[in-house]
Amino acid sequence: MENLERYFSPALDFADQVWQMQNAEGEQQRRLRQALLHSAYMQNYHAHQKSPKQDHTGKWISVMSGSYFLNPAVPFRQTPLQNEKKYVSGYHNHTYYELVFVFQGRYRHFISGTAYELCSGEVCLLPPQVVHREEQLTRADRVLFCGISKAMFENEILRRADRKIQELFRSQAQKRPAPWFLTAHFYSDPRLAALLDAVLKEEIEKEPGYLLIVQGYLIRLLLYILHSDCVQYALPAHGEEESDLLKEILAYMEENLATVTKQETAEYFHFNADYLGRFLLKKTGSTYSQILKYKKMCRAAALLERGTGVNEVIRQLGFSNKGHFNKLFRETYGLLPGAYKKRG
Repeated sequence: MENLERYFSPALDFADQVWQMQNAEGEQQRRLRQALLHSAYMQNYHAHQKSPKQDHTGKWISVMSGSYFLNPAVPFRQTPLQNEKKYVSGYHNHTYYELVFVFQGRYRHFISGTAYELCSGEVCLLPPQVVHREEQLTRADRVLFCGISKAMFENEILRRADRKIQELFRSQAQKRPAPWFLTAHFYSDPRLAALLDAVLKEEIEKEPGYLLIVQGYLIRLLLYILHSDCVQYALPAHGEEESDLLKEILAYMEENLATVTKQETAEYFHFNADYLGRFLLKKTGSTYSQILKYKKMCRAAALLERGTGVNEVIRQLGFSNKGHFNKLFRETYGLLPGAYKKRG
């Protein structure tokens, strides 16, 4: 697309600036942080979106301040040695409809633990309240989030759609919060690609009246997608959701053994902590603390077998009390860590 790289340039600059700030100290870090707050990317973000807020249950939910917003995904760097960059979000939901356009590369949605990968030229529409998280894999990926308010979607788009589409959305609205979404391809359709390029051009140039022009383009674009023959609707089976979600929760605990807590895990997956505990007990027969202890002791044994020192094992697993670690290890293996290490 003609305007693609120009449009994504501020997001890429923002990602590099964040990396510089994270590696700076003192006054330099303060100046870089202030520069970030006034960057082109952040000015555009705050013009259309508000920061996420907590609902009455304490869960985080994303909101918007206007009828729509456009927000390019920012590929944040994770480690000094990692040339590629990766955008990863925790589980969250929205008060609005969300379109995700993959202009280049790949992108993953996780809905109730199930991963759905979008490739170049695909667009996905998620309705409000669907709990999900996202992953962008490399710096070369070009992924655009487009939020559409419920009022705009239902009054300006859905009421102009044919009766079959209206009935589909009404029936699905009654089933929420069951996750569902639709996907379509835009590179194979010249009209859809042209509409998207026109949206990017208006967003770049920001001539007087561009907000109304973009809104009109988005209405046309969504109506065109909804009536497209290549649209696919997806609704995963409940049993598959639970199985995939369990795998992802256990993997998340494994990846964050040193710092993970029940409350933090629950917040990441957009759960109440008590619900998380009941879910794990139902699916595994073990409590959260039993699972965490088992994983930590397995990791500890593996580290000791590789020759890692006991104090280093304790540090890597996030224990603050050596006596407590020794007690748990002996309960699990019948030996103190030092004896286990010597035994080989």
